[in-house]
Amino acid sequence: MRKAVSYPNYIAAGKEKKRGYAGGVFYAFAKYVVETGGGVAGAAYAEDFSVAHVLARNMGQLKQLTGVKYAESFISQNLKEKIREMLQAGQVVLFAGVPCQIDMIHRFLGRDYEGLYTIAIRCPGVISAQVWRDYIAEVQANGSVITQVDYPYRGEFGISQCKALIKFSHGTAYFRDEKEDKLLKLKKAGLVFKEECYGCAEKNDYKEPDIFLCAYYDKSIRNAVQEEGLTALTVNTEKGKALFDRVAPDGFFYEKTVINEEESRPVLYPVKPQKYGWFWKYYNQYGFSFASDMFHLQTDLGFQERKQLDFFRNCTLLSVVGLSIENVLDNWGLKQVILFGNGDLAQRLMEGLREKGLGDTIIDLRAQEGDMEERMAHSELPVLIVPSANTPNIIEKIYSMRVNRKKILSMDLLIGCEYEHKVLKAAPHTKWIDQKSGIGEIYLITGAQFENKGAQSMLFTAVSELRRMHPECDIYYLPIDPVSNYPDSVLQKYRFHIMRKEGNLFGGFYDVVSQLKAIVDVGGYAFSSNWNCTYFIQIALLAKYLKIPMYYMPQSFGPFDFPVSLDEKVKSGFEWAQVIFAREKEGYTLLTQKYGLKNVRWAKDLVLQNKKINLDNIYLKRPKEEDFCLPTSDNVAIVPNMRNYTFGSRDQILEIYKTLIEELLNLNKNVYIVCHSKDELACEDIYRMFPESRQVFLYEKQLDCLEFSILAKEFQYIFASRYHAIVHAYKEGIPCIALGWAEKYQELLSLFGQEKYLFDVREKIEIESFLGTVKSMNELWKAESAKIRAVLPEIQTENCFEVIV
Repeated sequence: MRKAVSYPNYIAAGKEKKRGYAGGVFYAFAKYVVETGGGVAGAAYAEDFSVAHVLARNMGQLKQLTGVKYAESFISQNLKEKIREMLQAGQVVLFAGVPCQIDMIHRFLGRDYEGLYTIAIRCPGVISAQVWRDYIAEVQANGSVITQVDYPYRGEFGISQCKALIKFSHGTAYFRDEKEDKLLKLKKAGLVFKEECYGCAEKNDYKEPDIFLCAYYDKSIRNAVQEEGLTALTVNTEKGKALFDRVAPDGFFYEKTVINEEESRPVLYPVKPQKYGWFWKYYNQYGFSFASDMFHLQTDLGFQERKQLDFFRNCTLLSVVGLSIENVLDNWGLKQVILFGNGDLAQRLMEGLREKGLGDTIIDLRAQEGDMEERMAHSELPVLIVPSANTPNIIEKIYSMRVNRKKILSMDLLIGCEYEHKVLKAAPHTKWIDQKSGIGEIYLITGAQFENKGAQSMLFTAVSELRRMHPECDIYYLPIDPVSNYPDSVLQKYRFHIMRKEGNLFGGFYDVVSQLKAIVDVGGYAFSSNWNCTYFIQIALLAKYLKIPMYYMPQSFGPFDFPVSLDEKVKSGFEWAQVIFAREKEGYTLLTQKYGLKNVRWAKDLVLQNKKINLDNIYLKRPKEEDFCLPTSDNVAIVPNMRNYTFGSRDQILEIYKTLIEELLNLNKNVYIVCHSKDELACEDIYRMFPESRQVFLYEKQLDCLEFSILAKEFQYIFASRYHAIVHAYKEGIPCIALGWAEKYQELLSLFGQEKYLFDVREKIEIESFLGTVKSMNELWKAESAKIRAVLPEIQTENCFEVIV
């Protein structure tokens, strides 16, 4: 970068310091330009929180340019034309950006303009716009509609603390430091910068900016003034000195100082990390979430330690009941295996086994001479992977050796299942059939959870049907809710394996991936651009990569307003599926028309199709059926949904419930407020409006999906906002008035001729119309019940599981 004129450097702080992240000095320059009739071009957040340069002509517009933006800022052709028009008209323009952007604007203009001033912001590299969009989409999907982004956030912590603060419309916020936030960690590692940033050092002929700014912090001095924010300021040109002299007296405090050469360099010329290509390979294949989680596994030593501790815990508990690793291998039918792994754990494991005389059982090819890869490719022995946080990379490495995937086994899987079977359940498991075909049939169910009772009912239905069709199969379930929901007491109950490893996808999926017959996804409403569905996209792409058959059981799909890069991944994953069952016509149309898919079928809800769940296929010991005989008669239930607060107006919804209950009390009904799935707060909101009533009850017992179905029989009709609460009610012939927010409610009620009982919370609900519907239901509930019972048998002639053969 050319140095035109040498002026003293300064440490400065704006008189309106809070206007910026580090001292507010840029704001002082920008304010002067705007107040004297000029325009300021700088980076701002758009409505979707992507970053783009905009032109500010007044103080209101100027506010959006303040603060640091780490992401790549798009500069449109239209903006560049506007800047040229202003300069040709003799107006002043202050352009702020990183050095390559300033050089770009000079090249576009083609000549120097007296009215153009440039301020360069120190650049260590900019985050790729694609990565930033994916990051924002993930945060928003896990929260709500984003209203404010402070990235980085200083607040009361000072500029020495790098944090992320993202606020949501419903009043909550995402707040993380650089040890917790995915993107801050990746930025620190240099993995998410644009590819061009690493070639920046070769472009040393950038046009010199008039003024250069960067955050200033002297680590040897810790005081409040520094923490409030200071700016290192370098004046490079006579034009910059003239602007500085006009702004400095009233705009900011400053002192002449000597800033070391490193701090006064506008560009830091980042060095490409060794893992840059590794990270982007995963990013391009599977997306941001997958790649960032893979990086986390590579760098989180605590995760590796926890994984090893979990392994040794299970080994210790097995030893208490007299089982050694040799016994475990024998119980699985494994007479001889190749041990694959490195590091301390593998070495300790191998040494321990040799001491026990198991050298002939477990073979360590790495310790032998010769071409290990060639011998592994031609060996008929199963390959046993040592527990590692890096299992995905290990499996990929073994695949590259041309090893048949059916020969790959996880030691975590063997030990974990042996503990589950021998210690918790005292039940048998499938064995290694022979060295070529692997262990018995394993099906993996994804997309379900216990917290949401609709998802739990789809899980139970899938387990029951798979075991009915394949009695000897092993079924593994990969939860999407927290590991804490699955203690040992839960594992003891069920005839399927719950993969409760920390890290879900990586902690469990890869332990069984090589032996899978098929993946059966029962996500009720997972694939949509309305929320973060990258987890499900990853599984779809991994199934394709590993050539595992994938089946999507009936569920909702869409909308699909994904960025182009993510859209391509969604299409690629869907194309691999054997069958995709779309539950609604809208989803069917989207899948077939947007992606041109030929593997889509329209089907009724999975739970509705099922005539009866065989409890012996679900439980090791059939539970005693609960008796929910309520002490009152003339009962109705209210089943709310917290998500209605997101899609509708909370005040309107609560007013509707208040009016509803008043009407039900007038009809002499007993009202039970029932929590279906994580809706305790909504239940309490409703109950608090009637604290003195002896006919309004808060039903506080936590129910599973099967218990809810039994309880539903106690009501004449139900006011339901949970989709599968309606499904379970209909299966028992109980009519519902639904307050919903999606197409799935419309199609469900239409199946049974109940569409007049649906109200959309996204729209204004007229109270009189709603009360009229309540009165109608109260008069006709027996007739509506008969209508529902008449339709159900026709729906249950269908069974989607017949495609899994």
